[in-house]
Amino acid sequence: MVSDILAMISYLKRHTRHILSIVTYVTPLPLACVLALISSTQVIADQKMAYQQAEDILNYGTILYPFYQRDYFTALVNHSYVSAQDNIQAQGDQGQVLKGGMLLNYAMPNDSSEIFSQLLEHTETELSRNAAWYYLAKLFYSKSNVTQARQSIQQIKGELPEDLHVQFHYLATLIHDDGEHLTSAQALDDIKEDLPTYPYFLFNIAVKNLSQGNVVLAKQQLEEVNKYASMGDEYQVLSDRAKHGLSQIATEQGQLQEAWGYLRNVRTTGLYSNRSLLSYSWAAINFKQYLSAIPALKILNQRSIALPEAQEGKVLLAHLYELEGSPRKALKQYINAEKKYREGIAMVETAREIIAMRDVPREFINNLENLIRKTDWYSEHPEVNYQNLTPFLLDLFASNNFNEILRELSDLYSIEKNLNYWVIQGEQHHFIFNSSKSKQLTKDTALHIKNSQLLRQKFKSTDKELRLLLLSLEEKDQDRFRPMLQSITHEITKLDRQSERISRIAEPYHAPEIFEDKITNTQKSVQKKLKETHTYIAKIENIVRKLV
Repeated sequence: MVSDILAMISYLKRHTRHILSIVTYVTPLPLACVLALISSTQVIADQKMAYQQAEDILNYGTILYPFYQRDYFTALVNHSYVSAQDNIQAQGDQGQVLKGGMLLNYAMPNDSSEIFSQLLEHTETELSRNAAWYYLAKLFYSKSNVTQARQSIQQIKGELPEDLHVQFHYLATLIHDDGEHLTSAQALDDIKEDLPTYPYFLFNIAVKNLSQGNVVLAKQQLEEVNKYASMGDEYQVLSDRAKHGLSQIATEQGQLQEAWGYLRNVRTTGLYSNRSLLSYSWAAINFKQYLSAIPALKILNQRSIALPEAQEGKVLLAHLYELEGSPRKALKQYINAEKKYREGIAMVETAREIIAMRDVPREFINNLENLIRKTDWYSEHPEVNYQNLTPFLLDLFASNNFNEILRELSDLYSIEKNLNYWVIQGEQHHFIFNSSKSKQLTKDTALHIKNSQLLRQKFKSTDKELRLLLLSLEEKDQDRFRPMLQSITHEITKLDRQSERISRIAEPYHAPEIFEDKITNTQKSVQKKLKETHTYIAKIENIVRKLV
C-alpha cells in the first residue's frame, strides 16, 4: 500500500504541468485522502512491526528457557529452528553470542570459534564484542593455549555483560591478565551479594593465589569464604573446605595451635568431614594431646572402610591406644581394622561387578542427583544396590573432570534419544507416503458421498420439524432444548462443509515421488549419525567405568 502511494506521488511530480488544473479543481479531497492513506498505512505498519517484535521475543524464549536449565542440546535445536524463521533476536549479535557460548559448553569449539570470528568482523556493539573475545579466550584456555587466551582477554575493553563478570575475573586470574575491563574489582564488589557463585569464585581464586605463593591474600580470601556458611548447606560444605585449607596453611607455617582452632570448627558431618577429622587427629597427636585425637578417630572408625581417611584412621586409632598404654585396646582395634579391611576388599569386588553391568553409566546420568543420597531414585528400582558404590563416589563426584565426562555422556544420551525419535518418525513417514500412493476414489467412495448428501437433506428436514415443535412448547421447555438444537445445527453445518469438500475432489492427493527419495536419504543419514553416536557412547562409557 505504501509503495503504491509513493509511486503515485512520484508520478504526480513528473507530470506537474499536465495535472495542475486538475489539482486546483479537486485539491481538498485527493490531498486529504492521500494523507489519510499514508497515516493509516503507517499505523498499520507500526502495529504489524510491534506484533512481529513481540512474537520474536516470545519465540526467543524457547531458547532461553532450556539454556538456563543447562539443557544446551534442546536450546541449540530451538535456536536453529527459530533462526530459520528469521527471528531477529536469534539472528542478532546477542543471539549469536548465546549460540556460540552454548556450542563451546557443548564441546564444539570449532563451530563456536567460527561464530565468534564472524561476529567480531561485523559487530560494533561493545558488549557483544567483549563477550565474543571472552568466549574466545575461554576456548583457547580450554585448549591449553594460554598465550592466545591472554591475547584475547587483552582485547576486552569497556564493559562486559553482567552475567559474565564472575566468569571473566576467574578466567583472567587463571591466565594472569585482567585486560582493560572497566568494571573489574569495583563492579565485582557491587554485585557479589547477588551472585550465588561468588563464594566458589573466591575459593578458586584463593587456591590459585596459594599456588602462586600469595599466602597472605589466599588466607584473607578463604576467611571471607567462611562468612557465607550461613547461606545454605552447600556453602557450609565450601566453608568446611576453606577451614580445612586454612588449617593446612597454618600447619605448614608451624602454627599448630591456629591449625587446630580451624579444624575444631569444621563440622563432623559433610562431604569433607573425613579429611578434617583425620587432620584434626594428626594435629592433636603433634600436640601430644592423644586423648583429644581419640574422639575424632572414633567417628572415623564408624565410617565406611572404602574411605581412605577411615582406612588410615582405624590403624591410627590402634596406634594411639598403644601410645596411651592400653595394649589390649590396641590389639582389639588392630583385629577390628583387619576385619574391616577384608570387608573393604569384598566391597571393591562388589563395586566392580556393579560397574561391569551394561546400563550403569546410563543410570548414573538418569539418577545423578540422587546417586550419593539415601533417598529412592525417583521411585525407580535399579537392579543393584548402588548404595554399595556411594563411599567410592563421594570424592569422584567432587572431581571436575568426572563431572565434565558425565556431562558429555549426558549430551550423547540426549542426541541418541533425539535420533531414535527421528528413526521412528522416518518409519511413519514411509507408511504415510505408501498409504497416499495406494489411495483412489472407488465406487464405494462415490456412494458414500451420495449417501452423505441424502443424510444432509434428511437432517435439514428434521431440523425444521424440531424447530417448529420447539415453538409449540412452553418457554421453560424451549430453554431446555434450545442448546441441543443449536448443537445439532452446528454438526449439520460441519457435515455440509465436509461433503462439499469431498464432492469437489477429482482424485486423492498423492505425494510427489521425490518425497520418497528424501525420506530414504534422511533415514540413511539419521542411521549413520545414530551409529556414530553409539560408538562415542561406548567409548565414553568405558572411560566412566575406568574412572569409577
